[in-house]
Amino acid sequence: MATEGIKNIANSWKETLELYGISTSIVSVFCHQRPIVKHNLSEKNPEIGDLLIVHVYHPKKGKSKRTALLLQAKMKTLHTANVKSNDHQFLLYNNWPEFSFVKPIIKGININIVPNQAHQGAKYLLIDNKNHISSFSFTYTTAEVDNTLIPLHNLAHTMLKILLFEEGKEFIGRKQLKIKKIGQN
Repeated sequence: MATEGIKNIANSWKETLELYGISTSIVSVFCHQRPIVKHNLSEKNPEIGDLLIVHVYHPKKGKSKRTALLLQAKMKTLHTANVKSNDHQFLLYNNWPEFSFVKPIIKGININIVPNQAHQGAKYLLIDNKNHISSFSFTYTTAEVDNTLIPLHNLAHTMLKILLFEEGKEFIGRKQLKIKKIGQN
């Protein structure tokens, strides 16, 4: 589901939207255990997430618009999942302290996410492996960053919200970043 399911959803939306002259791209990257980051709120270094979903909207005129959602997977028991307040991953997603990459090592790059608090660009992906038909039909839901993770939406609904720019964190592309850097000089 993590990569093929999202790819299938994205392709079906792409075909439908193209009928109306809308061009869009959605990609997902299964990034479990890489990259690993280091921040000052925990001795243990967390992975940045398990799944990254990126949506880029290309209008016929004007600038492209981009948003991304980073998901950290947790197995759900009963109706919720619990995360300890001192959990290294929770500290990252809840506070977004400045961090650097440890694995792979990227020297000289520190990332500072603004604002330094929980936001719509990072959530938990809850996997229910108890209520399924087969080993590939788990129920996937998303949850806000909190100590008690409560399923809010199924993954398909979250994907639709990403497509509508109601979910995820907007980011700028390389061209816009170059223009911004030139303007600062």
